[in-house]
Amino acid sequence: MYLALAFVCVTFSATGPIGILMTAARQAGLSKQQTSSLMFAALLISGLASVVVSYMTRQPLLFLSTIAGALLMPPVVLHYGLGAAVGTCLVCGAALVALGVTGIVTVPDRWVPMPVAMAMIAALFLRYVVAVVHASVTAPWLGAAMLAVFVGLSWPERHRTTPLPPIAGALVACAAVLLLSGFCVGADAANH
Repeated sequence: MYLALAFVCVTFSATGPIGILMTAARQAGLSKQQTSSLMFAALLISGLASVVVSYMTRQPLLFLSTIAGALLMPPVVLHYGLGAAVGTCLVCGAALVALGVTGIVTVPDRWVPMPVAMAMIAALFLRYVVAVVHASVTAPWLGAAMLAVFVGLSWPERHRTTPLPPIAGALVACAAVLLLSGFCVGADAANH
């Protein structure tokens, strides 16, 4: 169970921000070269930070783009362009390093109650939650299958017969419906 949860967490954390950044690039009309440069930079910086900090602290630490941070990227790229988005990321990164090194980050942590901070993050996700509902309306078999498996696997612990977490089950249901409907095969053929 814990291994499956760890796999889901790592997969979601690693792919979520990348999907959002690719969406931002597509919405902003970036070229393939610009999009690949954006992805390369995001993954390179995360990888370098992981290696350097893990080496310095002598413990395995993984750095990835935050989904909440990535959610702020599409509007910036869309309205101000890629240069402004890159500049914003650099300035924010420098500010975060300064806040972390000096310890000043603890001040707003004490001032802003945790429920308020979580509500602000939830507001960032709201647009994507609504998009999931809309996608379920346009692809009802997919939405119904994922919802049914998620609810079925979320049943109380005493009724559960599988070590599969609900979110992983929904992902498997999604893949199964897509494969059965020929979506993946048709998309692959259309790209060639």
